[in-house]
Amino acid sequence: MNGFSRRGVRFAALTGGLVAALVTAGCEASVSIGGKEVAANQVEDEIVAKFGGLFGDGQPAVDCPEALPAKVGTTMQCQLTDPSDGATYPVNVTVNTVEGDDTRFGLDLVGVTAVAEEEVEQEIATNFGEQFDRADLPVDCPSALRAKTGATLQCTLTDPTDGTTYPVDVTVDSVDGTNTSFSFELGQATNA
Repeated sequence: MNGFSRRGVRFAALTGGLVAALVTAGCEASVSIGGKEVAANQVEDEIVAKFGGLFGDGQPAVDCPEALPAKVGTTMQCQLTDPSDGATYPVNVTVNTVEGDDTRFGLDLVGVTAVAEEEVEQEIATNFGEQFDRADLPVDCPSALRAKTGATLQCTLTDPTDGTTYPVDVTVDSVDGTNTSFSFELGQATNA
């Protein structure tokens, strides 16, 4: 470890353009089933697993009206409720493939935008690169960052010289149209 403290270092980033991309692009779930449908609670669990990270500490409630028939092209709409404010968002579910007992379906969360996790990771790596004297810092964020003022996300930065990891707390400071301003703070190191 270098001879200086990295605790409390804070940076701000303003991103635009890519921010408006829906968080749902390419989300797909796969459930192995023994019958001709996926139970509603299994679909609900997949929705929470895919999108729960966008809603902070509380897990969103999800309600699907019925089981999802395991037939390619079948669609249904579930409702996701934001635990912070009670707002509801539709989640469109579409069966993409069925192979034996494996049913794959796409999930489209409508009305929620986010900064892609790759973009957040790149901003963190770029801003802390000089401090760590490296341009290729490994950063891992568990999900996209919801474009909502006050939304938070905790990512992990790894110092490649010794494997020490640092939590990076990310907070959305403001959202103005397609521009999302967020800041991040490097926490106390944990040894590998």
